[in-house]
Amino acid sequence: MRLKFSLTFLLLLFFSTNVIANIIQTTVTANELVNGGFEDNNVANGGWMWTSSDNVNGWDGSNIEVWNNLFGFGAFEGTNYIELNAHGSGKSYSIYQSFYTDAGAIYDLSFAYAARRSTNEAFSVEVINELGDSILSVEINDHSIKQWQLYQTQFIANSALTTLRLSTISLGTLGNLIDNITVVSREFLVQQVSISGTGCVFIFASMLVLFRRKQRP
Repeated sequence: MRLKFSLTFLLLLFFSTNVIANIIQTTVTANELVNGGFEDNNVANGGWMWTSSDNVNGWDGSNIEVWNNLFGFGAFEGTNYIELNAHGSGKSYSIYQSFYTDAGAIYDLSFAYAARRSTNEAFSVEVINELGDSILSVEINDHSIKQWQLYQTQFIANSALTTLRLSTISLGTLGNLIDNITVVSREFLVQQVSISGTGCVFIFASMLVLFRRKQRP
């Protein structure tokens, strides 16, 4: 009886572990953005590269400067991140990405940011619908020098195609380090919580039944 109970418990544990692993894996791939962490470009540890946005998967706009642990400052997530004030003339830089959305759906937007050399660095973040109307517009101006901070907000999509755009406010070629930009549907998150909760209830109920059976004389 004890062996049977142990085997059943191990099977339930295996099942619960796989449920949790599948949820985590799905969550990781739930980002509506392509290459939100700028990991698709191969940059040597301690190095950097600058290139046209055409060469950075998912993104359009100005040149993009990709860093990997440059000057000993590591990424917020993964290995790569960008400096929004890309290499070139001292002008305003802007990068953007368009992605499909469901009108009326709520989306969570988050990203990490840090200053390269000055707490006065600033950039703007805009969410724009397919007609060019602004859904969200914020100025990020509370940087800490080489210390990642996480910005999180929400927006409600009102078109089938939405664009996220980041633009420099502090002109020049130095400043505005950014990493791990994510856009996740709130509906997706609710579905994952529901799946997770169902799995946990099933596991708990099954173990309770087995425990009661084991207690019978």
